[in-house]
Amino acid sequence: MVIKIPISLDSMKVDITCPKCGTENKVTLAQIRQEATVTCIGYGTVINLKDNDGSVKRGMRQVQNELDDLDRALRRFGRR
Repeated sequence: MVIKIPISLDSMKVDITCPKCGTENKVTLAQIRQEATVTCIGYGTVINLKDNDGSVKRGMRQVQNELDDLDRALRRFGRR
């Protein structure tokens, strides 16, 4: 029996600091990957999220590849 636990990296949350007021705001990796615009929960400052060097996209792709490899290994293990 193989138990599959779906993991969505897009829905994982990280904290960002508002550049104007310093308030911590939670955003999803999807919002960063999509370079979304969010509003600070402190004073309503508009924050344009940027992944200038593509590190979020690359990191998410690497983690997803590792999760896929783990899933394949667990499936092979379950067949033995």
